[in-house]
Amino acid sequence: GVPALTVDASGIVQTTSLLTSTDLKASLNVAQGTKILDAQGSPLRTMSTSVVTSPQPAPTGKAIVFAYDFGPAGATFAPSITLTMTYTTAALPAGAKESELTISYWDGAKWVTLASTVNTTTKTVSAQVSHFTQFALISSVAAPVVPPVVPPVVPPVVPPVTPPVTPPVTPRSP
Repeated sequence: GVPALTVDASGIVQTTSLLTSTDLKASLNVAQGTKILDAQGSPLRTMSTSVVTSPQPAPTGKAIVFAYDFGPAGATFAPSITLTMTYTTAALPAGAKESELTISYWDGAKWVTLASTVNTTTKTVSAQVSHFTQFALISSVAAPVVPPVVPPVVPPVVPPVTPPVTPPVTPRSP
């Protein structure tokens, strides 16, 4: 979970807050003056985060390092807030390049990549988010080496040649 925010009756954040997930892998930096509203347009007073254990499949050639569901669903932020995800190189799939890590969000049909900033020194990836949904840290993966498929050589099946059977001819008597 994430602690409560200090907001006024209009949903304006009163103090800049850094909200962190309990496992410390995801954090939200909400600047003072940001307007945060729930899906009904009411001031948002609390936020939540939970690990998504079975996220939607990653796009082709990509892998999901981990994913979080931020709530409440439909919450909006103006201006956007900063989502930062912290990773370890051990958590990355084989062949992944740290510089190619991105944060994406699930739009209900596909993962949408956000403009992301990677800091390989602090092992963080950050992006600006304007609403809550599922967010994932996504990496590229090395293309699997697939050996060419060589069909086995099968000799053609030739039916045996048999002479045509003709009935015996018996001479007729006149």
